[in-house]
Amino acid sequence: MIVLFHSPKGGVGTSAVAANLALVLAERGVFVTAVDLTGQGALALCLGDSSGVIDRSRQAEGDAAMIVAGVRVMAPGADRTAAEIVAAIQSHEDEDGDGVVIVDIGSGDRHALDLLLPLAALRLCVLTPDPAALAALPLVYRDVQATRDDRTFFLLNRVDDRLRLGRDIATMLRGLLGDRLLGTIRRDEAVGEALAMLETLASFAPASAALADFRAIAGRLVPERADTAQPERGIA
Repeated sequence: MIVLFHSPKGGVGTSAVAANLALVLAERGVFVTAVDLTGQGALALCLGDSSGVIDRSRQAEGDAAMIVAGVRVMAPGADRTAAEIVAAIQSHEDEDGDGVVIVDIGSGDRHALDLLLPLAALRLCVLTPDPAALAALPLVYRDVQATRDDRTFFLLNRVDDRLRLGRDIATMLRGLLGDRLLGTIRRDEAVGEALAMLETLASFAPASAALADFRAIAGRLVPERADTAQPERGIA
């Protein structure tokens, strides 16, 4: 299952959300590949990668991907053609169909989004409850309505009900998005602190409110079967 992470606005935490969802899925034993198409390396950094942190001993021979915190990470590079990017992503899908490929796309890269959307099971658009993100919403919603796209869902990041403006905008977005809102992630300083320490959120702050939110969203992306530990595809 290929899941695209993209937002019309930068700075909303798309890479951090994609990385943390990859981590909690891998924590459950799901075969996860994380693909960074931003060209900034933010996805690997959010997974805890820096020089020397990648476990190169677990790199498969001839494989362009590395293992970081149980997640296979690959960055096709800016010099790859569209066909090469697609082939690289498809090559990392799990053979039994239970794996998840998470693709982090830069906010301004509409070409990559259009290229990969036909292959994706889901597109997750990350927003924050602030006026700028609210103003960007029509850019996505108009496309969804025009193409009758049933694969685009939204995640609301950095929600803080203690702030009146943020609380009001979050309430407005919940009403506007309805069933297309897949989940919300509470503002939690532990997310940034774990990143600064190059640790996973689960190891740095196991009681993190945001971690609980990531796990709830991951459970909707890949529900656990009642009779087995193996994940199944779909959204609850």
